[in-house]
Amino acid sequence: MNKLKQYHVLIKNISKIRIIILLTGLIVLINFVIFPLLNTKEVKPLDTRFYYSHEEAADYHSQLEENDKIKSIIMHGTVDLIYPIIYTLLFSCIIIYLKGGPLLTALPLLTLAADIFENIFIILILSISQQNPLYTTFTIVASIITPLKWCFILISICVIIYLSIRRVYEK
Repeated sequence: MNKLKQYHVLIKNISKIRIIILLTGLIVLINFVIFPLLNTKEVKPLDTRFYYSHEEAADYHSQLEENDKIKSIIMHGTVDLIYPIIYTLLFSCIIIYLKGGPLLTALPLLTLAADIFENIFIILILSISQQNPLYTTFTIVASIITPLKWCFILISICVIIYLSIRRVYEK
């Protein structure tokens, strides 16, 4: 059995209304309690922007105080690595619940991959000196991955909307 079908079977096994409610509750908790505690108030985090240039990523790095950099690194290395897993499972569970096939069920995995890479590159940007020869490369890669992540999220939401409409008309 290939990996997509295994993922589809796994999601099908856990896809229950109570799991969808639990995952939704975790997303609300993280968005409205945990992220506000860990985010810097003065500077909008890179991963919440739809797009930014690599120069804006460098500006973000420059604007943060040392404590804020550490706080941001901790957030991107912990909660913001768990968060994409939660919303990926939620999107996949909703797609299964709406009778989506294996490919559609696996679509949120693209978002998960992009979000994890985004977090890794943001951590690298905040961890190294701007004089490091790799710094510009990291800011460029992060500035490319972030809009990809948002596009994958948007595509997943569009699939959910489509499947919802299809399900309504099937009944």
